[in-house]
Amino acid sequence: MGRQLTQSLSNSRDVPMFSYPAQGPFGTGKIISYLTSGTFIVPSGVTQIRVRLWGGGAGASGGNTSSFGALVSATGGSSTTPGNGSGGDINNSGGNGGSGSRGGGGGAGNLFGTGGTGGSTTGAPGIDGTSGGGGASEAQGGDGITGTGGARGYGGGSSYYAFAGEDGSLFPGYDLQSLSIDLLGTGSGGGGSSNIATGLESVPGSGVNGGGGGGTQSTTNYWAGSGGFPGGGGGGINGNSGAGGGGFALKTATVTPGTSYAVTVGAGGDSGSRGKGGNGLVIVEY
Repeated sequence: MGRQLTQSLSNSRDVPMFSYPAQGPFGTGKIISYLTSGTFIVPSGVTQIRVRLWGGGAGASGGNTSSFGALVSATGGSSTTPGNGSGGDINNSGGNGGSGSRGGGGGAGNLFGTGGTGGSTTGAPGIDGTSGGGGASEAQGGDGITGTGGARGYGGGSSYYAFAGEDGSLFPGYDLQSLSIDLLGTGSGGGGSSNIATGLESVPGSGVNGGGGGGTQSTTNYWAGSGGFPGGGGGGINGNSGAGGGGFALKTATVTPGTSYAVTVGAGGDSGSRGKGGNGLVIVEY
């Protein structure tokens, strides 16, 4: 069946005022979130479902495609190039990775649009967007809908997930059930590494909730900012561009009870010459 989280939708907190293409509970208000690949069998009495999915963000290798049977899919990002949604009622692409050396990772696509582009070269901040692009080395990450980009050497922020500081400490954010799932993939980009003293470099920040990872001047693989889950692209290590964010798609479909659908969740790209890409995600509402 794959690793799943099952819950009812909740909208108990105020959220930013944006145009919501698909807000609110669907059908019975039940959802299944697939973190790994598995199978969805249409429950008795259910004739319509709504599927939303994210492809994996790229890292040193490309992100992988997420799909729901043959109905809808979202490709993963690659080096600098984002993934795209296909077959959905809504299809959005991730953000481009920053094209220059030490570039920031691209943000994930999401319900509201294309992810933000990563900063392109040393000192260039990540671009603000529906999710924030990661900052290039020595630059701030871009803002997303639910968070402010990380300062140099700090992780991105999001009201959806915890904020990670330079030292790895976590500050509480709202948990997954507190906000609409419409806001998944809308966090901010991590800040690029900062040379705070001769021979000493801060660790670049990772993206949060789909934000891109920060770039770094270091050649040590450990110091690349990771893309935020779901679908954020990793930041580039010295000599490498930032990686592209994963695509997004949403589709409402008429189904028959008892029908089985293969669910594929695309993993994020591995770390190496870039930070690790954020893993993909598939959510089924019924």
